[in-house]
This record gives sequence, C-alpha cells and structure tokens, in this order.
Amino acid sequence: INISKRNNKAFAVLAFSLQRLSVYLASKKADLILVDNQKTFRFFCKMGVQQSRLLILGGGVNFLKLAKYRKVRRKIYDAVFAGRLDQTKGAFDLPLIWAKVVKNQPSARLVIVGTATGQNLKKIKRAIVENKVEKNVELLGFLPHQGSKTIFDIFAQSKVFLSLTLEGGRDFVLIEALACGLPVVAYDQDFLREEIVKSGVLKTPS
Repeated sequence: INISKRNNKAFAVLAFSLQRLSVYLASKKADLILVDNQKTFRFFCKMGVQQSRLLILGGGVNFLKLAKYRKVRRKIYDAVFAGRLDQTKGAFDLPLIWAKVVKNQPSARLVIVGTATGQNLKKIKRAIVENKVEKNVELLGFLPHQGSKTIFDIFAQSKVFLSLTLEGGRDFVLIEALACGLPVVAYDQDFLREEIVKSGVLKTPS
C-alpha cells in the first residue's frame, strides 16, 4: 500500500485500532490462541485469558538440516540483513549503520535479502546513495528456502547477521541465521531473552 506522509499517522491509528479489535475478539471468542513469544503470552494473560487457551508456538527451524551451512568457511559478506524492507523491520536504518561501519572498514560488504514495495525500495536505494555506500551494499531481493540458491547459502557466506526489527514478535529469520552458525547483532527485543536465542546475540538499544 502506498501511503503519503500526510496520511501515515491516520493509517497508523487505523491499524492500531483494528489490531486492538482483533485482540479483543480473540480473547473473548477464540477457543485457542496461538502466539509466537512470551511477551504476547503475558499480554493475553493480563487481559484475563486463561493459560489453557494459549499456546506458544515453538517455531519451525530445523537445526539439523541447517548444520551443513555452519561448515562453510569462505565468507563473501561481512554482514547480512534478511526481512521485509520496511520501517517495522528497521530496514531504513541499514544505510546509515553501514556508512558508519565503512568509515572504519572501507571494504566492508553488506548484503540485503528481502522484498519491498516499490516505494520502500526507492527509499532504501536513495538512502544507500545518500550515505555513499553503493559499492558496499548489495540488494538481492527475495531468496527462497529451497532451490539452487537459497537464503541459507547467503547466510553461510556472511560473517554476521543484522536484526533491526522493531516488532515485538519472535524473529524466525534471526533463529535461522543462528542455526546457520552466524553471530547476531540486534536491536534489543523481549524475544531475545527467550532460551532459544540467548546465546550468540549482541544486543544494542533500539
């Protein structure tokens, strides 16, 4: 959806209102509510939902299947970002962050994997140019989980995974990166305190 800056606030209010309505209906009508993190679980409990009506999903990351990617030694990229290229995923912070990295390490390479609306893609490309990191940043677009070239191949060729998400839910791409052997640098989020992602993550204030 393309939204002008003038309408961003109204859209945010509408989105928040619809989210609250869906939460209310779920808490009153649903027999079972599936959540993906402890924070959301506690949120519903505070709303009076019985724990027997809540189920925390464990995720679907096959650590054994991804073990082979931990054996790759040849690294092409210094860091990788994967996710939707939008505000909630922190994608627009990438060019400025990488400009600071390049200032100290001029040859540092960042690869960005993920889809974006036409508007968001123009925005991030413009920010890359404005921060003068065109030679240091590669946009790959969407990559599948299966096939001749997958997102896991890119993880295996990278040294560090960047997670800049501003959403409260569990970041499954981050967990996949950990499963591929990458250390993670991430904005601090509640889900990073869960057992599955406690090790291998360097958190920075969001």
